[in-house]
Amino acid sequence: MKRIIFDLLPITLFFSTYMYTNNIYFATKAIVFTCIFQLAYIKFFHVKINKTNIMSNLIIILLGGTTIFLENDLFIKTKPTIVYWILGLTIFFYRIALNRNIVCTSLKNKIKLPKKIWDYINKLWICFFIIMGCINIFIAFSGFFSEKEWVLFKIIGSPLVFIVFILIQLIIFKKHISYDNE
Repeated sequence: MKRIIFDLLPITLFFSTYMYTNNIYFATKAIVFTCIFQLAYIKFFHVKINKTNIMSNLIIILLGGTTIFLENDLFIKTKPTIVYWILGLTIFFYRIALNRNIVCTSLKNKIKLPKKIWDYINKLWICFFIIMGCINIFIAFSGFFSEKEWVLFKIIGSPLVFIVFILIQLIIFKKHISYDNE
């Protein structure tokens, strides 16, 4: 439970600060300082954290710091797209350059699927991350959505889409899944 609170602290402070102030710059300051604190805490107390969280925190610090310094929200609004595209391209790179299915590698101890299905899931994740990055850009910069709607999409919409994506995969591949004894 402590770990979940620790992991969600930056985004929670970003969201609550934004909802209270309606100011993207105050919210960005909150998330940047929280990420700096988190990374210092991780380093000082040797807390084990996954590489994706570290990458995300570093991107938040870089783009959030740039947003604050230049007073231009373009940078913080592109952060989700950059993270999504890095994840999608990483999965693609592992498959093409290293001939490894990173999704299978991550889950094969929990779920047994035929290679053909793992390859299909791998492609779905690549497409999912690329599309989510494009959706973020559209919502952030198309002019059809307000800044507040972008924040709500980032904090509430994206995680819901992610959960639905996972549930759809589980439903589609249910007949192929065999679980190891736990």
